[in-house]
Amino acid sequence: MPETPCTVGDVMTQTVVAVGSEAPFKETVELLDQWKVSALPVLAGEGRVVGVVSEADLLPKEEFRDTGGPGGPARSAVKPLPVVDEVGLLQGVVSRSDLLKGFLRDEEIAEEVRRHVLTRLPVTTHLSVSVTEGVVTLGGSLPDRPLGPVIARAVRSVEGVVDVRLDSPTDEGPCR
Repeated sequence: MPETPCTVGDVMTQTVVAVGSEAPFKETVELLDQWKVSALPVLAGEGRVVGVVSEADLLPKEEFRDTGGPGGPARSAVKPLPVVDEVGLLQGVVSRSDLLKGFLRDEEIAEEVRRHVLTRLPVTTHLSVSVTEGVVTLGGSLPDRPLGPVIARAVRSVEGVVDVRLDSPTDEGPCR
């Protein structure tokens, strides 16, 4: 079977910048800007995660600085999530970009399809594999037409595959 990440630990960013629970507003903003991140884990004590502060949390604070208005939006605006161990110590952060990295690996996808899908078929095929933006195109002809949906299903199980197409002289359109 194709090798795909199974846990958050496989995709999370392990080098993480964080702030202490008493960090000043300006220091927090500077860290967000310096590290080009949209949120930071907030640590207390000996590194236990007690929250996350995001750009969305900080903007309303600045907007209402002189009026004493609302303190900030609910935590639902937070995008990156801290990953902690069993005692609450920070191990990493998983963000949307970490989860989407699988869709930016066309060459790796092609190699996984060749190595883990095509070589394990019950019949010998001479299909070429190309991948563009996660769409796998299999070129050539199949020795057995009903094998198309089976191959397509196996190829779709590879992480990052968006669609599968069969490009052959006798069969036009997607391999379903």
